[in-house]
Amino acid sequence: MPLRLIAAAVAVAVLASAALAETSPTPPTPQSTDDGGHSSAAAVKACQAKWKVEKAKPGTKLGAKAFYTFMANCL
Repeated sequence: MPLRLIAAAVAVAVLASAALAETSPTPPTPQSTDDGGHSSAAAVKACQAKWKVEKAKPGTKLGAKAFYTFMANCL
């Protein structure tokens, strides 16, 4: 008798996990990356255009570190 209860409990658990797997949403795919996981050329060009506008503002820090920080936050 206890084996039948265990088998029934296992069957219910398997069915519940299968039902949960069917209703789980799929994770969103990133839109701005290509197959290699790198940023697309269009996204990089858009960020470079934003950087040109940003560096024209008075008081903006210039230099490689500022550029890379800006690009990292933009992408």
